[in-house]
Parts: sequence; structure tokens; C-alpha cells
Amino acid sequence: MEYAEEKRRWSVDFRLFFYVICIIALLLPFCAYANEVGINAVFFDPTGSDTGGEWVDIYNKSDTSTSLSGWQLYLDSAGYFTFPENFELGSKKEVVVHVRFSGNNSASDLYLPDASANMGNTAGSVALFSGSERGKDTLQHFVQWGRAGETWETAASDIGIWEKGTFVDLSSFTEGMQVRLRDKDMFSEGMGAWEIAMIPPQETSASSPTQEISGSSGVIPSSFSSSTLLFARPPPPSLRVDAGEDRRTVVGSEIIFNGNAWGMHDMPVSGARFWWNFGDGTSKEGKNVSHIFAIPGTYITGLHVSNESYTGTDYIKVEVDANSLGISEVKEGHEGFIRFMNQAGFNVDIGSWRIEDENRKIFYLPVHTQISARASLAFANNVTGLLENAKGKGKLIVRYPNDTRAFVHEYTLMLPEKTLATLQKNQNFAASSSLNTSSPIETHETRSPPSSLKNNEEGKEMKKENGSAKIVSLQKEETLPYAVSSPDTLAAQGYKIPTQGAWMLLAGGASVAAALMWFVLKRFL
Repeated sequence: MEYAEEKRRWSVDFRLFFYVICIIALLLPFCAYANEVGINAVFFDPTGSDTGGEWVDIYNKSDTSTSLSGWQLYLDSAGYFTFPENFELGSKKEVVVHVRFSGNNSASDLYLPDASANMGNTAGSVALFSGSERGKDTLQHFVQWGRAGETWETAASDIGIWEKGTFVDLSSFTEGMQVRLRDKDMFSEGMGAWEIAMIPPQETSASSPTQEISGSSGVIPSSFSSSTLLFARPPPPSLRVDAGEDRRTVVGSEIIFNGNAWGMHDMPVSGARFWWNFGDGTSKEGKNVSHIFAIPGTYITGLHVSNESYTGTDYIKVEVDANSLGISEVKEGHEGFIRFMNQAGFNVDIGSWRIEDENRKIFYLPVHTQISARASLAFANNVTGLLENAKGKGKLIVRYPNDTRAFVHEYTLMLPEKTLATLQKNQNFAASSSLNTSSPIETHETRSPPSSLKNNEEGKEMKKENGSAKIVSLQKEETLPYAVSSPDTLAAQGYKIPTQGAWMLLAGGASVAAALMWFVLKRFL
């Protein structure tokens, strides 16, 4: 009896223990979130240029300092930031991580100057991890704005700190506002814990000494730190930046952008970061850079410059027209050429464009080759290696530097051999006559000229038309009078005269034709 009672008691105790373990296992993820350090505010869309002005505020609500050594912060498109070794965040203190801005790390400000991009203005997310391993086990805090499905949303949902599919609504958001916690000492989970708010105006203390900062209209306490003013993030002092003049070009043409920046007392800055945003979804870093626009349109190109203490921006307009270039003329042979024509009213850079024939033979135009406005430019075949042996019909393909086809030019070449039409021998030509280009024709002294003459050197054809010989070429025609009387005179002028054998062959053919005609007439008449 006692044994049965003891067994029953052990069974009840075991079941109670099992239930407790299950409850603890279910609550463990939520207990694990009871962290003391989290994301307090995100400033992802500053007024004006975003570069150098974005930041994320991290807050320690505990009563003791916390080591953040090796912790990681995901900053949307800007990538990941790793907290410095041995970095500690004091009790009730904040540290601000500045994105794409240079500075000296301190207890209140850390810097990520080499971020890959700015944070998203219309949508994005930020996540804080308590170690080098990023995952559900180390995810401490999370927020997303603009839309659902941002990076690390699923992991945050799995551990219960964010409801999947929800996000901070930006319908009332304007440039210069921030997304922040409603109560920084609560670290509540989910979208409802967050709000959008303006950056409060800068505060000063009458007892605090102040210092003026060049380029800023505000006055900042000399003892200012992020823990003194939680959200007051004055813009960095300004540089004077010049991105050059507005530009105009065509699709596929290379543009060289040259940037300059000046700091205090209009002295050129050194060691600054120059970053160009071309407005077409691409960017490039460097003081002097080149770019090729692929689609017609009007683009706002910005130059953003920053160093450890200053920042500045300048914008220019770039108008990109559709391609206005074409090939206007080609000539075959070693002495031939390919002629380009620019119809635009401005110079066009066609450097690094390429010309390709049907045999895949390619010629690359030298870098920085330019065609003047409404002008042509010819490239010799003995330079390009194209069309030297071309005959008949063909085509040339012109491509932009990015290998996109600019246009195709189809051509038809004349046969290279140049011969004269048959010259009919006439024994009545006057021996003293010569080719005259100015005197009127005396028809009673000469007979009808040959039906066609062809100049052997220039390929011009002479035809009888209204009592004058007409020279015909592919490009233009000109008419001149004639007074031709002897083959020797024509030969002296450069015309090809049929040989004696040719005349005998012609006479024989005429005799055979006459005999056949006589036979037919005699047979049927």
C-alpha cells in the first residue's frame, strides 16, 4: 500500500516537473529577448543629401555598462557595422553610428565611412546582433519601415520580437524626420513600439560654453555629446563643392566629370572622399571620373564630398539625347575610308566605340575621340583594317563601349574595274579636232560623237545628249561640249581605245548578221 502511494506521488511530481520544463522551453525565446541594449532611433532620410547625414542611435537602458565588443549592426543598404574591440556603452547612455561619414570614434559617436550605399528612404530595416555570428540566437532588436519583407524580418518574427508582414508606415513621413521608439526604456516589441518624429530643435544651456562652427548657422555646446541631446543631430559643417557645368551628350558617349571642393578660407581640401551619383542608378568614387549614359533622358548628377570634419554637395543637370551619329560615306580599298557624321549641335565623344564588319573584324576608336558639332570625321581603311578588300554589298556594325549596338550601316560598292564603253570607229573624224570645253560645237564639221565614252582614271561616262558629251559619275554630273575627231586625240586625253583586233571582231560579227538577214529576206520574200 505504501509502495503504491509512493509510486503515485512520484508520478505526479514527474508530471509537474515535465510541465514546468515545457513552459520554460516555450517562454525561453521571449526571456532571451529581455536585453538591455537596443535600437533607439533611425535617421535614414536627412534634408538634402543623404550621404554623411544618416545615423542609427543605440541605447543601453540598464543600470550597468554593457560591452558591445564585436556586436554587429545591420544598416539596410549600407551593410554591416562591427562595434570596435573593447567598446563599452555606459548605463543609460547612447552611441550614434554615423553612416558614410568620417570621424574619430568616441564613447558617444562611431563612424562607418566606407559603407557601400545609403540607407533606403522609402523602405528598409535595421537589426542589432550581440556577436559576430548573425542569426536568431544573437538578434537583439529589429525595426523595418516602408514595407514588409525587409532583411532579417523572418528571424525577428521567429523569436517573437516582430510581427511578420508589419512595418512602420511612412505615409506621413517627410524628409528630415526619424523613426524612433515611443519609450526608449521599454524596448517593446513590434511595430506599435515605434513612431515617426521630427528632429527636435537644437538646445543650448546658458551655463555651457559654446563654440561657432564654420558653415553652420547653429551654436553647439562645447561639451555636446549624443547622450546630452538624444536626437539633435546638426548637419556637419559645409564644404564648398563644384561639380562643374551642366552637360549635354548622346547615348553611349563618355563624359568626364571633374570635381573640386574647398574648406575653411577657400582652401582646397585634402584627404576628402569624392562620391558621384549619376542619377541613373549608378555611382562612382573619385575626384575625376567618367561615365556613359545608356538611355536618353535628363539626369541630376550629384557630387558629395566629405572628410573628418566637413561635408558638401553640388548638383548638375545632364541632358542625354538619342544617338545622332551615323556613317555618311564609305570607300573600299587600301586608300578608302569610313566617314562618320555628327548631326548634333554639340561635340560628341565616341572614344572606345567600335566598328565591326561582317567578318567580325573589329576596330576600336581611341579613347577621347571627338566629333565636332554638325561635322564629319573619316577613318582611313589602312588604319582600321576594314573595307580593304570589300566588294559589292555589306554592312558595318557600330557598338557603344558597353557592347550595345548603336546602329548598322549597309553599303553597296561599285565594281573596282573601270572600262570604257565601246567606241565606234569613224574614219570621218577630223584629224585636227581636239577636246574643247569652251567653244560652241560646229555640227557641220563633225559627225555624231561616240554613243558613250568612259574616262579610265576617274570612271566618268560620256554620253550623247542634245549635241554635247555628258560626264556621269556616282556623286555628280557635269556637261561639257565636244568636238572629237580622232582616236589618237582621245587616247591622249586618257581614254581607252579598242584595239585593231577588237574592230576586226566587231566587223566580222556585223558581216555575219548581214548575211543572216539577207538569207531570211531572200527565203521568205
